[in-house]
Amino acid sequence: MLSLNCLILGQASEKSFTENIGERYSDDNNVEIKFSEFKVSHFKEMLFRRGEVKDVVRNTGEMDLWKIDSMKVNEEEDNLKEFTESDIREKLGGELMNPQSSLSEYFNENSFKDEGSKSAVHIIVQLVLWETNTPNEPKAKFTNLIPAEADLSETFNRLSMTGVICQI
Repeated sequence: MLSLNCLILGQASEKSFTENIGERYSDDNNVEIKFSEFKVSHFKEMLFRRGEVKDVVRNTGEMDLWKIDSMKVNEEEDNLKEFTESDIREKLGGELMNPQSSLSEYFNENSFKDEGSKSAVHIIVQLVLWETNTPNEPKAKFTNLIPAEADLSETFNRLSMTGVICQI
């Protein structure tokens, strides 16, 4: 069995949660998948079943998963709530996990050799929103525009002042 500690980007580490992965997994269509064939996309589906993830993400296509250096999370504890994608890469040694890759390319039962690494955060869940400008233009990627624990009225006011939201 493999236990992975996950944290939604924008939240403090005490909000992290654990997802346990056994030798077999049944997906949303009741198809049984062996761990040796378990992909990152299956893990995203598994995470999406959790209430705290569904509160932030509408579907699995709106989330990216980052494998991070677990020990660096402790060093950056006070800054985690304000982290951006570049902070994940640079300050946490983050590696964007490919949904088509096997989860075992990133983690296996030997990944956590000591108690400190077992209890640390292993994966950052990042909210990703896409907006299409026009049919022939590429999509623009927006990430974590609204912090996970944001006061929505305060966020709306802030976005209104920047011109992101305007009244007609």
